[in-house]
Amino acid sequence: MDITELCHELMELRKRLDDFSPPEATTDSEKETSVMGLLSKHCRKSLMAK
Repeated sequence: MDITELCHELMELRKRLDDFSPPEATTDSEKETSVMGLLSKHCRKSLMAK
């Protein structure tokens, strides 16, 4: 996965922020934090797979 794909993935996640965020995350920044956490986990998995 290259940087372009990661950026595309990030945009998709941002579009679906509400689907990914835990119900207790009420503010946009809390939602974003949980999504960024998921994304960084995903990135690490991708990097380790190489």
